[in-house]
Amino acid sequence: MRSQVILLLAALSLAGCSREKAAPAKPSSSDKVILSTTVARNSAFNMAIAFDPSPPRMSSKTRFRLTLTDLSSAPVGDAKVGVALVMPLMDMGKNEFSMQPAGQGVYEGTAQFTMSGEWEVMVSAAAGGKSGKTTFNVRVED
Repeated sequence: MRSQVILLLAALSLAGCSREKAAPAKPSSSDKVILSTTVARNSAFNMAIAFDPSPPRMSSKTRFRLTLTDLSSAPVGDAKVGVALVMPLMDMGKNEFSMQPAGQGVYEGTAQFTMSGEWEVMVSAAAGGKSGKTTFNVRVED
């Protein structure tokens, strides 16, 4: 009986050793975190944002891509869009930039998070006499 248990354990051990483990899938460079919100109170726009790389990394350039639509979901292509990066738990100084139109209600810009942790991406947009603001929360990696 004891020899049968030993044989069984040896067989299970060998079976486990012979299996190849699949390598974990690597995220492609096209993967992006997309954060979207409903319309903020008193906002004339819907906003959705994506980051590249995703998640954003400390002290690395991050590409921001904002999709801006009006309340009927039509793209807004003539807006002035500003972004402020704010770390709520620590004053990291002024970190603001403007986004440039890329067509069809899409705006792009590049900035850098100066520290890892929780950040707020505060986006303001103005077009056609209307304005809106939305805050996106993001975790920045080391």
